[in-house]
Amino acid sequence: MKSIYKKGALLAAAALLTFSFSGCGGDKNVSKGSKETLTVGITNFADSLEPTDNYFGWQVMRYAIGECLVHFDNKMNPEPWIAESWKVSDDKLSWTFKIKDIKFSNGNKVTAEAV
Repeated sequence: MKSIYKKGALLAAAALLTFSFSGCGGDKNVSKGSKETLTVGITNFADSLEPTDNYFGWQVMRYAIGECLVHFDNKMNPEPWIAESWKVSDDKLSWTFKIKDIKFSNGNKVTAEAV
């Protein structure tokens, strides 16, 4: 009697896996090797890459699409990243960052105006 249950359970599991994988096919209309479209498979992402939209700036960093002025080391101390250095005003209301001499991926210089 137990072997009947085992066979039934295995058959049900196989049917479930077959059904779940049936939707995993690709779109036949998409050309393979296209250099004009980047497809990224992630969940819960913003509608744009603009870090100030919808408070999703952390996801732009998390998925290595963008960078920040500073980042944290293993002990959670801020370290320069895009910023070379920074200072805080005496009243703690203004922060001034000196940006490193680096370029965007398209070759343009990273400046405060560009960012």
